[in-house]
Amino acid sequence: MPIDRIELLARLLREDATEQELSGAELARRSGLPQTGIARLLRGDGDVTVSTLLGVLGALGRDLRWLHRQGVTPVSGESV
Repeated sequence: MPIDRIELLARLLREDATEQELSGAELARRSGLPQTGIARLLRGDGDVTVSTLLGVLGALGRDLRWLHRQGVTPVSGESV
């Protein structure tokens, strides 16, 4: 069974944060977002807001193009 987008997104962000040695608390500090929203995103726990996703990407020094290059593609009919 193929991995779903939320699981793939969560895994990529967790791995990147780990490689950069950034904790959830540090991501929250850098992004200015609540740690609970970041934890939910990194767990792949349901849908997250675009602002949370963009905040975490920014805290990691990444953007939506990076996600696309990692294999996270938009929903059919949408573009990055």
